[in-house]
Amino acid sequence: MHPTMHTFAGKARCYNSEDAAMEAIRKLNNTLKPGENIVIVIRYEGPPQRRGM
Repeated sequence: MHPTMHTFAGKARCYNSEDAAMEAIRKLNNTLKPGENIVIVIRYEGPPQRRGM
């Protein structure tokens, strides 16, 4: 991975489920500007009983 990809500066959008994130992403496709950086965080997903994933 290129060293410039080791950090991120921009907006983070947090969602409580994959479905909620996908719905928001569909809406974002029409509003994002070229070069705009965002991170999508999906909470409460992943293997059960695995803390800190």
